[in-house]
Amino acid sequence: MIYDFDEKAETKLFGQRLKNLRKKRGITQEELAHTTGLAVSTISRLERGAFTIGVNKLPLLARGLDIPVADFYRELGY
Repeated sequence: MIYDFDEKAETKLFGQRLKNLRKKRGITQEELAHTTGLAVSTISRLERGAFTIGVNKLPLLARGLDIPVADFYRELGY
């Protein structure tokens, strides 16, 4: 099976998922930035789908949201 990968669409979906997870936990972008060591502007760009993050940074986001890394992708069907 060949999977057609649409990078822009995947980046947008990831950003929406990140934002939903953050809001569900009642965490501001500033709080998430503080706990992850990432800049607030990075969090904002990620949530808007304007930026991608390397897999090596996913554990930082997961820890900041208190979730397993796999939760980012579960909703996307991976």
